[in-house]
Amino acid sequence: MLLRYPITSYGSHHVELTGGLLTRFEDFIIAKFAKLKEKSRVRYELDIMSDRELADLGLQRTDIALIVDGTYNAEQDQRR
Repeated sequence: MLLRYPITSYGSHHVELTGGLLTRFEDFIIAKFAKLKEKSRVRYELDIMSDRELADLGLQRTDIALIVDGTYNAEQDQRR
C-alpha cells in the first residue's frame, strides 16, 4: 500500500503525521487506567481491614466509597 504522506515516527508513541494528538490521547487513556487501578487498590486495602482497624483510623465501612471517590472530607465529618 502506497501512502500519499510519509509517516515518520520516533519513539514508540509518537507519529508526526498526527501532530502528537495520538500521543496525548494514549497518555490520557493510560492515566485513566492508572487512576482506576490505584482506586481499586485503595478499595481493596480498606475492604480487607476489620471494623476495629478502620475505627482506629477514625473511619467507618461506609466511608470507604467516599475515600475511593475522593469526596471524603474528615473536617466535615460530624460523627466525632
